[in-house]
Amino acid sequence: MPKAILQFYTKSYSLYGDPIEIDTEAIPRAGELINAKEFLKIEDSEVEYFFVLSVVYKLTKSGLIPHITARQWMKAFRHDELKRRGWLEPDSTEFLSYDEDDPAIQG
Repeated sequence: MPKAILQFYTKSYSLYGDPIEIDTEAIPRAGELINAKEFLKIEDSEVEYFFVLSVVYKLTKSGLIPHITARQWMKAFRHDELKRRGWLEPDSTEFLSYDEDDPAIQG
């Protein structure tokens, strides 16, 4: 089964644990939500949904491995983040960020 690497971030962009390697055939797209409550053992008082910020594929001898970055979901955040990442037409290009610059895949 294909593998994927997931890196979760809190609402304040600090790391939410180490990267996780899972077996999966489902690869979320930027803007989709991941409910990680059971997997990460998230308490009821915490945000259980993570918003997919980027999916970058790493080429290996075994094939392409998706590196998925997701941040704790905040309502009304999706539209702004998709614009900032270039998935929706931005109002300005001054503060765009790019998936290939994502710190989760550096190194």
